[in-house]
Amino acid sequence: MARDLEEEQLAALKSWWERQGTPTVMAVVLAVGGYLGYRGWQNSVAASGEAASAAYEELAAASDAYLGDGGEDQQLKATLLSLGETIKTEHEGSAYAVFAALRLARLAVEADDLAGAAEQLGFALVQYLDPPMEALVRMRLARVQIAQGQPEAALETLASLTAVTDAQRASVEEVRGDAHQALGETGKARIAYRLAVRSLEAGQ
Repeated sequence: MARDLEEEQLAALKSWWERQGTPTVMAVVLAVGGYLGYRGWQNSVAASGEAASAAYEELAAASDAYLGDGGEDQQLKATLLSLGETIKTEHEGSAYAVFAALRLARLAVEADDLAGAAEQLGFALVQYLDPPMEALVRMRLARVQIAQGQPEAALETLASLTAVTDAQRASVEEVRGDAHQALGETGKARIAYRLAVRSLEAGQ
């Protein structure tokens, strides 16, 4: 029974990652990429920014190819992991380091390595994040923690959110509801789910 529950939570995590991840990350990538390009020009560090951007584009393309092929190419996976860690090390503190960590976290989830995913998301959280990106990272980490059987930790992760956009509110409450449900707190879960539905009905 516990095994079935764990598998259901992992499947739900992967499905949620697919639904919520790509559009938000791509929008932030484009916005932050433009911002970083301008700052790079302003501070005469364009070369470093271009290198980070090129490395991340390579990581993103290879990651999409790897997952698109069913995650069978172990040599490509090793290359992805190496490239992602290089970006994190050489461009720590940048948006690209955060994006690389998110890519590596998704790879870990697909490999059922929840501890690895949590580690990557933890790295992302200590980088400089704007409020929308912090909310995205915290939601993903909370999802992983629920799948790990740590719903209390998930609620703590969400409680640390300092700001949530209207567009993210429904997703945050959905994850909060799942954490309460995992704890058997049906009443609190119902409240969170209702808040999520109301946010959707309000067009958020």
